Amino acid sequence: MRLLLTAALAVAAVFGLLTLGAGESRAAEGKTLIVYFSWGGNTRQIAQQIQKRVGGDLFEVEREKAYPTEYRATTQEARKELDSNARPALKRDKVPNLADYDVVFIGTPNWWGTLPTPVMTFLEANDLSGKTVAQFITHEGSGVGRSSSDLKRLAPKASFTEVLAIRGGRVSGAQGEVDGWLKSIGLAK
Repeated sequence: MRLLLTAALAVAAVFGLLTLGAGESRAAEGKTLIVYFSWGGNTRQIAQQIQKRVGGDLFEVEREKAYPTEYRATTQEARKELDSNARPALKRDKVPNLADYDVVFIGTPNWWGTLPTPVMTFLEANDLSGKTVAQFITHEGSGVGRSSSDLKRLAPKASFTEVLAIRGGRVSGAQGEVDGWLKSIGLAK
């Protein structure tokens, strides 16, 4: 009987029929990808804090033509892109081995109440169907805005965790907040 039970558990584990118990990490199930877009460095810092805790690979979304270095000029350009529904070209638009990842973190600043258009370009070029998506947002007081609903619209066949929103001025001291979020969504190692 014990041999039969052991064999059944082994088969269930191989075919993914066992679920995780309380406190176990979904990140341990497969590879993790941390995708981020960062203009001023805040979102990059959070991406690095996440990687420090869960491991995984980083993928930076970079516009082919960089935004201006001056904040106001960047916000004006970003607004024009949003108003015209633009999809700017990226240096790399596709993750070549996306099928290898089970968990995909998506990190962005909240610009004009939503995702920056380069992130929209990325999402339209990469199919996140069947992935667990954990979104993190940096902002300067606007919170999540529509970014979460817009991400869900652009990746309709993914499953989503609770969103983490961190104010830009607090990112350097946010490791504890990041750790708490990772634990609450079951992705902490």
